[in-house]
Amino acid sequence: MKRNSTRSPKKQRARLMRSPLHKKKKNVSAPLSEDLRKRYKIRKLPVRREDIVHIRIGTFRGTEGRITRVNLQKQILEIDGITREKMDGSKIFYPIHPSNVVIVRLGRLDASRKSMIERKAKEKVEFPEEKEPIEEITEIAEKELEEDEDIELDTEDLRELEEDIVRSPLTVPDEEE
Repeated sequence: MKRNSTRSPKKQRARLMRSPLHKKKKNVSAPLSEDLRKRYKIRKLPVRREDIVHIRIGTFRGTEGRITRVNLQKQILEIDGITREKMDGSKIFYPIHPSNVVIVRLGRLDASRKSMIERKAKEKVEFPEEKEPIEEITEIAEKELEEDEDIELDTEDLRELEEDIVRSPLTVPDEEE
C-alpha cells in the first residue's frame, strides 16, 4: 500500500499550512512545565487564551506572559507584553510559535479542557479548586497587610469592603451639564 507522505520539507510545510482548522488546533500545542506534568500526567496541551507561558527560545527568551490571542490560521501566539515597535512608533504584537513556549499555568479549566486532560492522561486526575477572583484578591491583600505594618486596615474591614463591592451593582455616575 502506498503512503501519502514525503520527505521534502517544502511539501511538509505546504501540508501544514493547507490543513483544516481542526487539525491545526492540535498543532498549536505547547509542552507543560515540570510541575504541571506531574500534576496532570501529560506532556503537552493545545494552548488557549488566558494561559500563562514562559518563552524559552527567541528574542524574548526568559520572559513570561499571558496569551492574548491564538491565531490558528498562521499558527502563532500573541502574548501580553511581547511587542515590537514599528517605524511610525506604533507597537504591534511579536508573533511567537507555540513550540517556543512552555505552559506555566493554565487559564480556565472548563469541562472540555478537563475531559481532554483526563482522556490524554488515561486516568482520573484531581483538579485544583477554582477560586473566585474576589477571593484571590482578598487573600493577596491579607498577605500584604500582614507584611506591611504601616497600614492600619484590619482584615475585617477588608472583608466588609469586599461584601459592599459584591452587593453593590456597578453604576455609571450621572453626567452634569
